[in-house]
Amino acid sequence: MKRIHFTAEDLARTRVATTIGVAAETFDSVRLLKDRDARLVFRRWRASAQGRLGEQAGPLAALMPMRGPLIDAMSLMGDTASVDEAVDNLMAAPRALMRLELENLAFHPTHRSWARNLMDGDREARLQVAAALRACHSVTVAPTGAGCAPI
Repeated sequence: MKRIHFTAEDLARTRVATTIGVAAETFDSVRLLKDRDARLVFRRWRASAQGRLGEQAGPLAALMPMRGPLIDAMSLMGDTASVDEAVDNLMAAPRALMRLELENLAFHPTHRSWARNLMDGDREARLQVAAALRACHSVTVAPTGAGCAPI
C-alpha cells in the first residue's frame, strides 16, 4: 500500500475531476457486462443492456485484456462528456500514445493481430473502435442519463 501525504497547501491546489469521460464510462459499462460476478445492483441494467447490445460491442470487448491492467480510455480519448469529441480524440491520438496504452495489455489470442493493427495506427481498426464506442454508449450509458455528469 502507498500513502500520499498532503500538506494544507497541497490540498488547496487539488482539483477533483467531475468525470472520467464518456469513453471511460462506456469501457467500464462493457467491462461490467462481461463480468459474470457483477453485483446484483446492476442486474436490471445488465439484462436490459445485454439484450440490446450484440456484435457491435466486439471491438471494445476485444480491448478488454484477459488479465492485468485495462486500457486507459481517458488518456486516449480525454475526459470529455461528448461521445463525438471522444471519437475525434481517438482518431487523432498519436500512434505512439496508442502503442503505449496497448502494448502491455494481455489480449485474447484471437484479438492480438487486430490489436497490433490498432497499435500500428491502422485507420480501419480505429474506425471499428469508434463505431463500437458510439454503439455501446447509446445502449449502456446514454439511456441511464448517468455518467459524465458533474458531481
